[in-house]
Amino acid sequence: MRQTTLSFVAALFAGSSVLAQTGSITGTVTSAEGGTPIAGARVVVAGTTIGAMTRDDGGYTISVQPGTYTLRAARIGFAADSASGVLVGAGQVTTVNFSMRPSAVTLATVDVVGYGT
Repeated sequence: MRQTTLSFVAALFAGSSVLAQTGSITGTVTSAEGGTPIAGARVVVAGTTIGAMTRDDGGYTISVQPGTYTLRAARIGFAADSASGVLVGAGQVTTVNFSMRPSAVTLATVDVVGYGT
C-alpha cells in the first residue's frame, strides 16, 4: 500500500512539472484606422489548430509549449496580419499585438430566376 501511495505522489509531481513548462502569448488586436479594438478576430499559431478569439476589448491569450512560433490574425472585413519569430519561454508571457487594416470583401453575384406555374 505504501509503495502504491508513493508511486501516485511521484506521478502527481511529475505531471505538475510538465504543466508548469508552458508559456503564453497574449496581446491585443486593433484597427489600423483609429486603433479601436477588434472583437471576434481569430489569432492562431500557424500550422496548428491552437488559437483564440479576441474578446470585446480586442485581447487574447494562447497557452503554448516553449518554442518559436508564427501567429496569424484574421477577421472578416480586415486584411490578415501575421507575426513570425515569436519566442515563448517556459513560464513566460510573450506579448504580440496586431494592427489590422480594413479590407473590402467582395462577394460573388447570385442570379435567381423564378418561373410561374
